[in-house]
Amino acid sequence: MTMTTSQRARPRLIALIAAGAFAGACTVVGPDYQRPDVSLPEQFGPEAAEAGVGAPVAPEWWQLYRDPTLNDLIASARTRNADIRIAVAQLEEAEALLREAQATLFPQIDLGATGSRGQVTRAGAVPVPPNAPVVRSDLRLIASTAFELDFWGRLQRVAEAARAQALASRHARDVVALTLSGTTAQTY
Repeated sequence: MTMTTSQRARPRLIALIAAGAFAGACTVVGPDYQRPDVSLPEQFGPEAAEAGVGAPVAPEWWQLYRDPTLNDLIASARTRNADIRIAVAQLEEAEALLREAQATLFPQIDLGATGSRGQVTRAGAVPVPPNAPVVRSDLRLIASTAFELDFWGRLQRVAEAARAQALASRHARDVVALTLSGTTAQTY
């Protein structure tokens, strides 16, 4: 029994259609994060509107007092405080993890080179042919690449999580610095 050309092409066509359907079904899994709506009151009282509640706190708010001693105390506290150093280190770690997570979205390219040189002895048990070179060089240049296709959005979600963690670390550092400044000013 011999197969016709159309019969031989059917399994290939079916495989091609199945691969196309599979690739078309590969979309990012899960919905994008949507911040929930939180209804907050416009103000907490008449004096809150006059005081400017909701305005961000200036990073160096204590300088409004124009007290050089307070400025020196807070500068010293910020310089020597272990909690701020820990918060800065955690921020640097989160930013490094973010760069690493974003790097997985791009191809990895490796390039290497090796070289060796050897000499064959003429006094060996197997004689060297007269026309063969005694000194031999071996030079190699190696290039390779790797890339992970992000069919289901795993790498993108990891990058989003790392970005959120870096933002959280940045805000945590700012909170530690603000709290330390407030505590120092209150104690003074």
